[in-house]
Amino acid sequence: MIKQANRGTLDRIYYAPYNQHTMSEPVEKTKTVEAPQEKRPLFSSARLGSTAKLKGEWVCDEDVIIQGHFQGKIDSGDHDLHIEKEAIVKADIQGKNITILGKVTGNVKASGKITIGNEAKMIGDLTAPQINIQEGANFMGTIKMFPKTI
Repeated sequence: MIKQANRGTLDRIYYAPYNQHTMSEPVEKTKTVEAPQEKRPLFSSARLGSTAKLKGEWVCDEDVIIQGHFQGKIDSGDHDLHIEKEAIVKADIQGKNITILGKVTGNVKASGKITIGNEAKMIGDLTAPQINIQEGANFMGTIKMFPKTI
């Protein structure tokens, strides 16, 4: 029989071992174990899965990965945004480094770099210090580039 009791940051596990040679009363033993500490991952990201459809304003303080459908406004602050191949996004987007592999309609502004993949479809204006549009990408809009120091 196993019993667990929470005591602050310690868990006490009480167990009575089965002794196959004697049927005398079991002896209670105590083992003290440190409770697991909450661990934050080194890399944290928000993800919109491939079956999800979301409409509204998305503001977050971590990297963003979009695989589904999103409509509205996205602001990932000083973090990266990655729009996967199967994603469909109709939004104005802000972030640090933005990678577009899917379909995006809206204006995109990055403080770092915008990359549009070779199979991406992008309609809207791009503003960033660095912009990379790969061969094969579909792009319709304007490009505004400025130095990082602004």
